[in-house]
Amino acid sequence: MRKFFLTTLLIPALVAMLGSCGPNNSSKESASQPAASKPTSLTSISTSQGPLTPQSTLDISVSIKGDSVQLDSVVIFFEAVRLASSQATSLSASLAPLPLGKQTLTAKLFLNNGVTEQHALPLTLLAQTPPQKFDFRKLETYTHDPDAYTQGLLYHDGFLYESTGTRGESTLRKVDILTGKVLQQTPLDSRYFGEGLAFWDNSLIQLTWTSNIGFVYDIETFEQKRTFNYPTEGWGLASTDTELVMSDGTEYLYFLNPVTLAETRRIQVYNHQEKILYLNELEVAGGLIYANVYQTDVIVMIDPASGAVVGDVSLEGIFNKQGYSRRLDVLNGIAWDEKGKRLFVTGKWWPKLYLIELFKIQS
Repeated sequence: MRKFFLTTLLIPALVAMLGSCGPNNSSKESASQPAASKPTSLTSISTSQGPLTPQSTLDISVSIKGDSVQLDSVVIFFEAVRLASSQATSLSASLAPLPLGKQTLTAKLFLNNGVTEQHALPLTLLAQTPPQKFDFRKLETYTHDPDAYTQGLLYHDGFLYESTGTRGESTLRKVDILTGKVLQQTPLDSRYFGEGLAFWDNSLIQLTWTSNIGFVYDIETFEQKRTFNYPTEGWGLASTDTELVMSDGTEYLYFLNPVTLAETRRIQVYNHQEKILYLNELEVAGGLIYANVYQTDVIVMIDPASGAVVGDVSLEGIFNKQGYSRRLDVLNGIAWDEKGKRLFVTGKWWPKLYLIELFKIQS
């Protein structure tokens, strides 16, 4: 009797336990239900193919799927700028407001059933014309410290100022052009890899490579006045009449407020065929941005408004490396003497600094 009693008590309890340990039916049923599907688009959109520039007109075609709806209108935007609109399924949009590089248009399609659909139209805009080709001639050759891994170079009031790199060897320097003698120098902490250098309002502004930090120095004493931060790598730095311009090794150039050092705008650098990567040391000369293209002997000349490469020059062979046994790296370092209209160039660990003149190659 006691055994039967225990059995009658245990069986329901065991059933309850098994039921609680098994899969939850409601969860199982909900898990087996298909996820809510994304509504099927009623439209598609296509664009004309081929190279595009800001001078191009983009042809756009809208397709409606099925006969249940019709197009009321389509509007094409670039950011907040309205480029074109139509009630027809084909239209054209002028790309004149677009900057160079990778951009995205937005197409908003209004249908007669009250539905609005939106499509992204990615584009790449190239420069309209090929860059002017230049050649060079050497005018003067000066001594340069072969232990200077040149990252930033500028001319100011008769002297060169130089930022050198590599961790544990990075410095800020004032250099006598004629002799190559270092007249003044301050080292960077070994944590930092020195990079680009610019002058603004009696200050020298120096970047570092991957530390996301820059330094501002008094140009007379080299006393550090402040630091600032930026979200990218730091490569090259130069000053225009109103802005600083910075490179980070990509096709982008970033313009900074010279007082706050905050970014104000950016451009993408393209020629008539492709983007220009590895933009490194920068200088501003004759209203253009000159940039060393890292790991090459090429300097490109960039329109600061559009990012178009309007000229380029190869300095291949400027330094005769034959028989030179010391460590040596690539061309890097551009300094412009605005008053004397003189252009100086050197390289990383190069023993020479050159005064050069550029001239156009006749096509």
